[in-house]
Amino acid sequence: MGNSGLSDITPFITSEVVDNSNEFFLSASVLDMRKGKQMKSKCSNCSTPTDPFLTALVNGKLVCINCISIPVECCSHCEKQLGEYALIIGDKKYCSTCEKLYDTCDTCMRHTLRTILRRSVDDGKVCHTCISLGTHHECHVCKKYASTKQLRTLGANLVCSGCHNTHTRCRCCAMVVKREDYLAFTDSCRICAANMVPVKKYSTKATDFCKCWHVNSCGGLSSTDQPLAKLPYYGVELEVEVVGKLDGRGRMIVSDARIEQVARQVLAQLSGFAILKKDSSIKHGFEIVTAPASIKAQKQKWEKFFTWLEQQDEPPIVSFNTDTCGMHVHISRSCLTTMQIGKMMQFMYNPVNAAFITTIAQRNPAKYAEINSMRTIKDCTPLRQEENRQALAWNRQLRHTAFNTIPEKTVELRIFRGNTSRDGFLANLEFCQALMDFCASGVVSIEDATRWENLCEFIHTHHSCYPYLHKFLANKNLVSRVFRERTRRNAKTCA
Repeated sequence: MGNSGLSDITPFITSEVVDNSNEFFLSASVLDMRKGKQMKSKCSNCSTPTDPFLTALVNGKLVCINCISIPVECCSHCEKQLGEYALIIGDKKYCSTCEKLYDTCDTCMRHTLRTILRRSVDDGKVCHTCISLGTHHECHVCKKYASTKQLRTLGANLVCSGCHNTHTRCRCCAMVVKREDYLAFTDSCRICAANMVPVKKYSTKATDFCKCWHVNSCGGLSSTDQPLAKLPYYGVELEVEVVGKLDGRGRMIVSDARIEQVARQVLAQLSGFAILKKDSSIKHGFEIVTAPASIKAQKQKWEKFFTWLEQQDEPPIVSFNTDTCGMHVHISRSCLTTMQIGKMMQFMYNPVNAAFITTIAQRNPAKYAEINSMRTIKDCTPLRQEENRQALAWNRQLRHTAFNTIPEKTVELRIFRGNTSRDGFLANLEFCQALMDFCASGVVSIEDATRWENLCEFIHTHHSCYPYLHKFLANKNLVSRVFRERTRRNAKTCA
């Protein structure tokens, strides 16, 4: 009902006159009075008792004739009747509900809907009018709006002064990157630096070009410059050979251009996570070395690589069906105790477990992964470790063992055959995780930690944590065999 006709209503409505229009009609109370019923009416607006013959039904409510004659003020947004509280801005009024939908632009002070306001770099608000006039522009990095005085240029991009201090421009790809991802000695970002020379020399470290990765509490990937304390980090070294053409004698011919081409394709799948290195044991390939990453981060980062390989008509690289390629896994020492490392060493060098380890590794021990049965848990003491590091200076072969404890920040398992299939690669990775968890304090005793049957039982009990490894053991009939032998042993004991 509009406000224009309210003041024209006759301040008295008799029982003889009935207004049947859409705006007003006699209330039910009036009709009941005609039938001889004594009823009292109360105005829904001013709550004043009134004569039933002096009421009308307005918007479904009984209103006395005095209130009808007063103009009703409505909200400028929802057009509902205003209550006792109203927000007045210029010539417009808003109810308490609609007030929450509006806010003020910090630049022009206009009252604007919150949905079309944009956040500024100083945590203020900018309306669409100020943006369209060109007084504010969006920062290329943080996507917030800044005034022309707060903007800087990085190449062809506009950034705010805050992002200008924390970001820079890569000379190679012309992208705006964080300063921590910019390598001054190459004048480029980490990714471009890794791609300049695809296959780097053997002494290059992955942490010079890549960050450390882990999965945060929200399930997303996060990176840090240094590994987080007490979080298990794994580093993978996967040796691969590039597939070339066969000559007339059946020998593989691979040119340097072919190796570089395939190397760049591999780097595109593992960008920012791994580098490629030369290795003297590889004939015509390279070694893929990842940055330190948690087990979940490793699985997520390698997924793109495995998908790319599966989409190829002919695999550009091979690793399993060669006699030169292996797979090494490093585990950070920060999450391991000396006793835990000792249990792992005792398990790896126990002669009883030799056949089981050969099955897991899918290759026989060689000079680069020798299983030395003479090593025991005593070799993990700090004094013995320091002696081994000093001896490494004149005998580099000391690190060519199945379980290498010489590195200061990691321990290394070197037993695996190289594998570029998803199931085989992740089964090797999960074996390192399972062995570390199995040898943790409070899980098993030193004596029980030396038996492969106990490890298989542990993996079967926690099979959801090691799905690829458990599948591998089941295919090798190792899990079922363990439980058959235990059932037979228990039956003899009970008898």
